[in-house]
Amino acid sequence: RVLFMKRFILCLAHCGLYSCVEDNGANVKSWPFPLASALCHGGRFLIRLEGVSCRDFLNALLLGDASAWNWDEGGIPEGFYPRRASTHAVHLGRNRALLERRSMMMGSVFTGNHLGMDIPVGGFGNSPPSFGDEQLYLVPAGMPF
Repeated sequence: RVLFMKRFILCLAHCGLYSCVEDNGANVKSWPFPLASALCHGGRFLIRLEGVSCRDFLNALLLGDASAWNWDEGGIPEGFYPRRASTHAVHLGRNRALLERRSMMMGSVFTGNHLGMDIPVGGFGNSPPSFGDEQLYLVPAGMPF
């Protein structure tokens, strides 16, 4: 999962981020803030892939090789899990524009299109990287003790 996050951050840094003020708007602008600010507070990323399948993209992020896992034979690779419900979905609108749709859906129960991944990146009670024999923990303000 650490390598997944590293590859994901490199992907975002290389490809760039764009934002839009209005819901599903076409007027996008370059993200004016540091990349780390986009990763905070449980934000969502809508990624548009052109000429790359979503499975190859996820293989590259998770395993470092676009052809490393055969989804048809092996199912969902370890690290991901099917989500039973979701609050957002994506569909193609006019002119192949990606549009976000908000609703309470029964995610992968019917479609198999919603995957989850638990990525522990700190927080209360989670231990940060160890420093030798010392074990540190984080308090609610994010400070180690």
